[in-house]
Amino acid sequence: MTIEDIEVPIPIETANGEVIVSQRCRVRVVELKLDIWAYLHEDTVCVLSLGLLVDRAGFSYSWKPGKAPELKKGSFVVQCPAHYNVPFIYSSHARGLPLACPSSSSASPLQEIVKDEMKGLEDLIPPVPKLEGKDDGASGSDAPRRKQRG
Repeated sequence: MTIEDIEVPIPIETANGEVIVSQRCRVRVVELKLDIWAYLHEDTVCVLSLGLLVDRAGFSYSWKPGKAPELKKGSFVVQCPAHYNVPFIYSSHARGLPLACPSSSSASPLQEIVKDEMKGLEDLIPPVPKLEGKDDGASGSDAPRRKQRG
């Protein structure tokens, strides 16, 4: 892997605010059979731009209720299992890891990373909306209501 400086550093908006990146490296995403330029910044997780995968790499994206999200390019399909409603592509080296970490934890390394990233944010995930016309026997009166403005 070769790391190189970017001639003009660029701002990137993240969930934690804007950061400036000044380096990049060429990365092979084995699962997508794709080479990309990855921008590097300290203390960030690896992410891919869905928009760039669709617009520039020719993938389509689909997420149907009750199914894992999928990236497709012709007959090539990659499932992206979701954790906390965030689709993931597992790295090829993680596939060889045991399901449990060597520590006392029973979760996989990916689950531990996601759990750590989501600490304190679980309350921000909205409840699953009730589908119209389906009655599961639960009353809607227990659902939290938004305060009306005005």
